[in-house]
Amino acid sequence: MRVVGEGTRLRHRDELAQLITRAQAGDERALTELLTELRRWLIAYYRHRVASADVDDLAQRALVSIAQSLPRIYPDRAMAYVSTVARRLSVHAIRQRRVFEERFCALGVEALPARDDPWQDAVYAGAAQACKISLLRLPAHLRIVMEQLAVGHSLSDVAALLDLHETTVRTRAFRARAMLRRELAHYLDDAGFTGGRRARCG
Repeated sequence: MRVVGEGTRLRHRDELAQLITRAQAGDERALTELLTELRRWLIAYYRHRVASADVDDLAQRALVSIAQSLPRIYPDRAMAYVSTVARRLSVHAIRQRRVFEERFCALGVEALPARDDPWQDAVYAGAAQACKISLLRLPAHLRIVMEQLAVGHSLSDVAALLDLHETTVRTRAFRARAMLRRELAHYLDDAGFTGGRRARCG
């Protein structure tokens, strides 16, 4: 299999097939060797595709999925199976990040900066939770406006859905964003979301 990240590679297809066959037959040493090798490969694979805070978690989830499916894996197709599992999990993680970025954009805060260290990843996770809590704390008439904006509706769409004048919706959105910025100020400052260029929102 071709090299994927930092010189880490899976062994030759035939050797991997033999290792899986032994593991399927109950050879615990082969199973340990297989999972150890797969984990190294998965770590290298995810390190170049997702946020650093997600690497270990995704590798562990992939290993669990592979281990659970081990009895059903065709040894000669193991490489394709492992690659498929790894790719699907990375795609899901990237989509989750995009959804969160879009929600921040809808709330009127700064675009998320590139995150290349564990501290920013930790702040990012804290900001996600704080965002959810802050939304729940909004008065109901403001929260419903922000929830509709967060899923992609325009101001005119929200006005039509709620049977309100667009000016009213705009005013409520302005008030809600001001309240959310105050609530999230600590996280936004730590993560470097403020003071920069605003994201384009629709």
